[in-house]
Amino acid sequence: MVGSRLHAPHIRSFKASRNGELVGSAFISRWGSLAVFGPLTVDPEAWGLGIGSRLLDACLGVGGEWGVTSIGLFTLPESPKHLHLYRKH
Repeated sequence: MVGSRLHAPHIRSFKASRNGELVGSAFISRWGSLAVFGPLTVDPEAWGLGIGSRLLDACLGVGGEWGVTSIGLFTLPESPKHLHLYRKH
């Protein structure tokens, strides 16, 4: 899923590391005036440390740079943890 996104000109990627280890990643893709956020990954051992929020903020900043008018996302609608993250932002 990641390999095809790393070098595409309309996609930006971010990573999060902790103590030198990869603990999270996020992507945002631009499709004209629409951006799509995701996927977002965070190691379960690092949940609750604000990593997901920082990755989401980085992606939202790129959406602002691109001047998109809408940003969409895919998430797990049955997951309170996922919904809470997106509602915060």
